[in-house]
Amino acid sequence: MVEASSSLETSMWSRANLVDGVTYSAVAHPDLFYPLAGWNSDPHDEEDHTEWVRVELAGVFWVNRVDLYPRTDDGFSGAGFPVDFEIRVSLDKVNWTPVAVFTDYVAPGLETQPFAFAAIEARYVEVVGTKLRFVDGSGVFRMTFAELDVCSGPVVPAFHLVGPTYIQAGESGVFRLVRLNNSGPVLRDRAYTGDISFASTDPEADLPPLSTVGIDDRGGLEVTSTFHTPGLHTLTVSDGTVEATSPVFRVTVEPPESKIYFGDIHAHTSFSDSHIPLHAQYDYARNTALNDFASVTDHDSLPYWNPLLSWQWVKLKSYVDQETEPGRFVAILGYEWTNHALGHKNVYYFGADNEGEVFGNEANPVYDDPVAGYSDPEKLWDALVEQGVPVLTVPHHVARNHSAGSSTDWSYANPELQRLVEVYSVHGSFETCQETALPYFPLLGVYPGRCVQDALGTFGHRLGFVASSDHHLRHMGSLSAIYGPGGHSGLNWGTGLAAIVAEDLTRDSLYAGLLGRRTYATTGERIFLEFDVDRHPMGSELTVNLPHSPTIELTFGGTADVSTAEIIKYDTSTSRWTTELSHAPQTRIGDLTFVDENFTDSAIYYARIIQDRGPLHQEPEMAWSSPVWVDVAP
Repeated sequence: MVEASSSLETSMWSRANLVDGVTYSAVAHPDLFYPLAGWNSDPHDEEDHTEWVRVELAGVFWVNRVDLYPRTDDGFSGAGFPVDFEIRVSLDKVNWTPVAVFTDYVAPGLETQPFAFAAIEARYVEVVGTKLRFVDGSGVFRMTFAELDVCSGPVVPAFHLVGPTYIQAGESGVFRLVRLNNSGPVLRDRAYTGDISFASTDPEADLPPLSTVGIDDRGGLEVTSTFHTPGLHTLTVSDGTVEATSPVFRVTVEPPESKIYFGDIHAHTSFSDSHIPLHAQYDYARNTALNDFASVTDHDSLPYWNPLLSWQWVKLKSYVDQETEPGRFVAILGYEWTNHALGHKNVYYFGADNEGEVFGNEANPVYDDPVAGYSDPEKLWDALVEQGVPVLTVPHHVARNHSAGSSTDWSYANPELQRLVEVYSVHGSFETCQETALPYFPLLGVYPGRCVQDALGTFGHRLGFVASSDHHLRHMGSLSAIYGPGGHSGLNWGTGLAAIVAEDLTRDSLYAGLLGRRTYATTGERIFLEFDVDRHPMGSELTVNLPHSPTIELTFGGTADVSTAEIIKYDTSTSRWTTELSHAPQTRIGDLTFVDENFTDSAIYYARIIQDRGPLHQEPEMAWSSPVWVDVAP
């Protein structure tokens, strides 16, 4: 139950809308599925006026954080967020204990404001504003929130540290650091100050000295270090209480020709079947998860949802431009072609000026055009080619066994546009339809004959591997361990990541890496992976003469100890997938070499890695290299 000192009660603004699960506000546009906004106090002519809003919990809980979501609708970002206020708790609504007190609070803009405090028992939580903020355009003072969340459980602070994957010896590398508050959703601590120190596995590294630093509100702290010892290394940060280690990186003798970049390229917003607004998706991916690239892929349409409309597509394009900063972060324009009969595919555009339109399937036309529609993959691909814009399509949850369908019909192929497959997402791993002891077998089961190994082996498609989240209830690149109850389709697994080997962090280079299948997939951790066959990197095709024994080389660097490193092979002479080598290194960093003495016909090879639980997750983590195809010359 929600009580308030005053409340504007409309279809958009009400006490009930403060806790409806919709964490943003939007104008009452008929095309929006969620027209709800939040809670708004009565208007006032002066700032010095007291307003309060109070939430009654379902019982007595230990609480330790309150998240306040500001207003986000166009022209009113952060409007009504109080200037002076306190958060306080009570067991009886009579005796109140302040847990957070603020004066002259800076206008928050669009971003969620988390307030953590020592755990305390509470039945009631309230926010009391004593100095209100002026609402531009309205000429009044109010107190306004789009949503209020109360979090319980232990506060688990953590650092999140990422950096370049390749650094030349003697040259500096820039690492980025954010402080996280892992209580409920993993959010960044926006006002952290502490004494931090750095250490590295490179004994010759030039590291920043122990110092008192502040980690800012957007994008975290940048730390520059120089490394001198070639090989695989890590960097560790500590403030004496909390410690974090970077993903593995390679120090090279010569300038690196390329680097590995990580990102989530499959997530949704309030433009389709998510409650998370567009700005919040990109903000989290870029400034909390510290992704190198990301893509929002809202559905063209769904039978039970509003279609993606032209003004929303324009907005998506504008955010791709707004968020892209080459060398730091790249946003990729995309959408999800949603055909339940033939499979779902994400469409990604790579034009310099964000050219490209939405081509939806015939049963659910987009752009308010009743005759528009591209009802099978061939029609979609033809329309995409006619635009003359660099574009790729990537199928996902390819063997999803669901009443609504949506598994991939592999009888359709386009080796120019469809060169990748999403092997993992929150739906699970669709690597194989054989139920094994591997983690992440889809909870809903699989559609036999439509998994990734079927596409490569039975159908002969040559597809590189990526992974991403397909998040609907969490943010792109979410660092939260699991979905928890109520996740998309009842699933509980976390973010997947696509890894792209590219010359630099630009849209053109990322496209080249995707087109060349220089990619691999992880279940969310930034696992370092190098894989080649006869010195040809992942994604390659090579032709050899018999007799020949291909040499397969794998180098890995986990974010925890790697329990299993495997070489998987498809032999065209037997039409069977086999595990040719299974190694149990129980180390974080390692390599292995396998010479296939039984090579008698064309084959496909890829690597599979399983590591122990990562620092922010509760399940084993996995990675899959893209395959290498070795063909026997006629």
